Amino acid sequence: MLSFPLESLKALDIFDQPALVPLILSLEPHSCELNFLNLYTWARANSTHFALYAGLPWFWFPPAASALLPRVSLHDCSELSLPGNQGEDLLLFPGGLNRERWPSPELIATVMRTFRQSGYAGIVRNVPVEYVQTFPEVHAWFRVDEEGSALGEYLYSVDRLRSLQGQKLAKKKNLIAQFRQQYPSHSVREFSSELIPDCRRLAERWYAARPMDNYTLAEADALDRTFAAVVELAPEGVCLYVDQVLVGFSIITRLNSNTCDEHFEKIDTSYKGAGQVLFQELLQRLGGRYAFINREQDLGLPGLRQAKNSYDPIAVRQQFQFMLPAESTG
Repeated sequence: MLSFPLESLKALDIFDQPALVPLILSLEPHSCELNFLNLYTWARANSTHFALYAGLPWFWFPPAASALLPRVSLHDCSELSLPGNQGEDLLLFPGGLNRERWPSPELIATVMRTFRQSGYAGIVRNVPVEYVQTFPEVHAWFRVDEEGSALGEYLYSVDRLRSLQGQKLAKKKNLIAQFRQQYPSHSVREFSSELIPDCRRLAERWYAARPMDNYTLAEADALDRTFAAVVELAPEGVCLYVDQVLVGFSIITRLNSNTCDEHFEKIDTSYKGAGQVLFQELLQRLGGRYAFINREQDLGLPGLRQAKNSYDPIAVRQQFQFMLPAESTG
């Protein structure tokens, strides 16, 4: 089997979208990590590069620029020195729920060895549990580790949340009723490019009220890149207004044939119940189009974990990570 063409790696760009989106969707992605909007908008923070090999997209988050540049000549390293680069040195598993498109363990090992031989970690993450169950021999090829709970992705039933059935969701109903009673003039609009100035102002207020650590800076940059490329990315979403003031917005795109991915949700929490109303309005627009909504990870943050669990997810999807044994380089 031919080695992975390391020299063909290139920095991910918005102009790659027409070729990559159909290919990615054909894999039926199981994870928000393999969503083009996420890949592109976080590309400056993650220095995301990719190459096509064996008919599959291989996305790589390289290490810091100082470690990267002497090792391999990439097409465009201009973004590698920007603040926010996490230097993870990881590959994304190039597949999803479409088992017919899964790479074989041998193919994955070939790619990993190429990176390892070039001085990189050669780690593949975001491997679906279904793959590990289907190919038990991966334990002979790799060290297989479950990724941390902070990276678990919260999956919800759209129909169940639209109706807010069950005692666990009763508080959501009450908050929605209180908001609608207190703000009878509220309105909901479909997210569009015309509303981006309002969304920017709300996002600026939201970020100004929080410590700007590296992750928050990277997320703010990803949101800005979403707004800048809104025509190409074509996200959907909803915006919640009270007396012509935007108090919340949510942005989604398709993840796979039955699931959407909620990328951003920003709320003015001084309006009690705004978050619950915004999410409910989003769900009403998803009915009949998507069976599930992926609200991504909690990043190990207790408050975010509590908020995501409060909506009673049907699953928190965990992924696996593959590493080559230390001696496996040839």
